[in-house]
Amino acid sequence: FELSLLCLLLSVVHLAYSQATPPPWPFPLDLPGACDSMVFCKGSLLYTIAMSGAFSDSKDFIDSPMKMEPDYVIAAFNKMGNYSNENLVSFVSEYFDLPGADLIATVPEDFTDHPAFLKNISNDDLKAFGLAVHEIWRNLTGRFDHSQYCDECYSSIQVPYPFITAGSRVDFREYYYWDTYWSLHGLLVSGMYNTTKGMISNFLYLVDTIGFVPNGGRIYYLNRSQ
Repeated sequence: FELSLLCLLLSVVHLAYSQATPPPWPFPLDLPGACDSMVFCKGSLLYTIAMSGAFSDSKDFIDSPMKMEPDYVIAAFNKMGNYSNENLVSFVSEYFDLPGADLIATVPEDFTDHPAFLKNISNDDLKAFGLAVHEIWRNLTGRFDHSQYCDECYSSIQVPYPFITAGSRVDFREYYYWDTYWSLHGLLVSGMYNTTKGMISNFLYLVDTIGFVPNGGRIYYLNRSQ
């Protein structure tokens, strides 16, 4: 009984302490990361939120643009005093927009309701299937709009032309290197040559500005490619 009581007391003390102070950052704060952002790539704010389990998808937070300058957001985080999950959710809601708020849905200019490849399909069922797949381009095309955010307030990497996101998963809010290769094959079948050219131009832009094409269109992917 005494041992059980002691364990209970220790658990209560640990819980109270964990809610009063953020979990200690286990690595040096100046450790090189995928990027320099102390919000999206490293730092105690990112570590605390990522390890809290307050959000069902850990990618949601790092895809959420900040409403204010990073220094102001970090200062507000350091002053919280109570880092319970409830308070963390409230903090993110106050200082960050929704995940992917900087991604604007776009209908490709070269999209057509009746692509030419359908003329080569005689089977009605296969023709309907081909049209349904073609229609998906409407839902996967987007562009980033950073006009309402400061330069360091978002994790997305801007490119000049609209792009195809990697499938219909809600947490895929950006372009991906490997996935784009397969998307280009489908775009060519659909006769969407301008969209194809634009996406290739996006990657050439990344090579010119960054030096390579990262894994995906986020600054937290800047330490790897595919």
